[in-house]
Amino acid sequence: MFGLRKMSSTLALLLAAVLSISARSFANTDAAPSLEITKSVFMAYAESHDVKYVTDDVIFFNAALQEPFAIGRDDLGQALYWFYHVAFDAIAIPKSIIIGQGKAVYEGTIVGIHIGEFAGIPATGNHVEFPIIISYELERTPPYHIRRATIYIMLNILMQQIAPSN
Repeated sequence: MFGLRKMSSTLALLLAAVLSISARSFANTDAAPSLEITKSVFMAYAESHDVKYVTDDVIFFNAALQEPFAIGRDDLGQALYWFYHVAFDAIAIPKSIIIGQGKAVYEGTIVGIHIGEFAGIPATGNHVEFPIIISYELERTPPYHIRRATIYIMLNILMQQIAPSN
């Protein structure tokens, strides 16, 4: 049976070891970026869609299709260009943005014209307007780029708008 003094000494040594970890190392590996950093990075990305604000291995996941929309910085740049300028001539109009430490949620509306093939449907010239929500997560170490995003798109609404007429 362990005596109270022996257990206290062991706990004291463990506590001393834990406390000896530098605050800087702990912050860089376990803490989310500050609210100010998250806001700065996210807003710069939201205003420009410039892929310089995402990690090289970023994953944008399409929740509606249960598959990635893009994996990697270059793939994301190509996918965004295709969506906004090839399949559609569209813009995203923000409705609500919520920012926390290391995370952000964007709610908006995609508005545009169907100008190219999408989901096997050739360009219709139809006006499209559908809601979108995207949750973003930043990396926990500098430069705090976006490392993951999940896209919640109302595909049923979009598909009704571009479906060929009967």
